[in-house]
This record gives sequence, structure tokens and C-alpha cells, in this order.
Amino acid sequence: MNKSVKPLYDIIKLNTRLCLNSISGISVNDLQKRPSEDTNSILFIFIHLVDARNYLLRMCGRKVEYPIKGLFADVKSNDDIDEYPSPEEVTESWEIVSKNLHEALQEIDEEKLSQKSRFQFPVDDTTFLGTISFLTSHDTYHIGQIAFLRKLYGYGSMSYEEQD
Repeated sequence: MNKSVKPLYDIIKLNTRLCLNSISGISVNDLQKRPSEDTNSILFIFIHLVDARNYLLRMCGRKVEYPIKGLFADVKSNDDIDEYPSPEEVTESWEIVSKNLHEALQEIDEEKLSQKSRFQFPVDDTTFLGTISFLTSHDTYHIGQIAFLRKLYGYGSMSYEEQD
């Protein structure tokens, strides 16, 4: 694995588990609940994370099929959703995309990392490595939102431990 990617890979691997731990045990009703009209639900954020990881995976040159692929292509907020997929479908999609992203990140070479990114993210590094850095931060930010909502709804703190 490229040494520049290793710390980001480690965070993404940790986030894979933390996201699942954050949603663990939350009722479907609470997963779909919005704290206010101006905020998104936990399930919406989870779907957004799957889409963001799939975006990075495609940028790595991989395409995978997963249960919710394409369902939310033009969705920007909860207001744009008529019907949610089940939490199980979103979780399955998370696991498929994440597994493939973990593999793709292990295979990235220096040439790919140093290429100018096709899109400008709000980071100084405009290379593909900068894209990975930004999307790793994005991943962490939204998992923190889910963990906060979990506590807001009266569930215990998110666990850092491996779940069975």
C-alpha cells in the first residue's frame, strides 16, 4: 500500500466500523426521524455516505453493484425522498462499497495519487490524494452527525468496539 494513503485508509477502515456501530440498535422510526425540517435523518446521512464512498470508489476506477445504487442520484435532502430503502439494504450497500473501497485504496499507486483531481474540493491539495483526504474528512464528519443524533434520540454512545 502506498505510504501516503495508509493513514487515510486506516481512518476509512475505522469509519466503516464506526458507522455501523452508530446505527446499531436504532429503530427504523428513529433512523427516518428528522430532528427539524432543516436537517436530514440518520438514514438519509447513511445513504449519503454510501453514495460518497461509491463516488470515491469510481474515482479509483472501480464500479460495483449494490442494492441502493442509483436510487438517490438526484437527491439533495430528505425532502426529495418518497420512499426509503430498508436499513438492511443500506447496510448491505455500505458493506459492499466499503469492502471494495478498502481493496481499491490498497492498490493505488503514486502516479494515480499525483494526478490532478477532476473536481475541486475545499482542500489545498488538488491531486487525487487531496480528493481522498477530503472525502475521508467528509466520511468522518457525517459519522459524527449520526453519532450525535443517536445520543439525541436517547440511545447509548457509539461504540468503538467490534460488533458481532
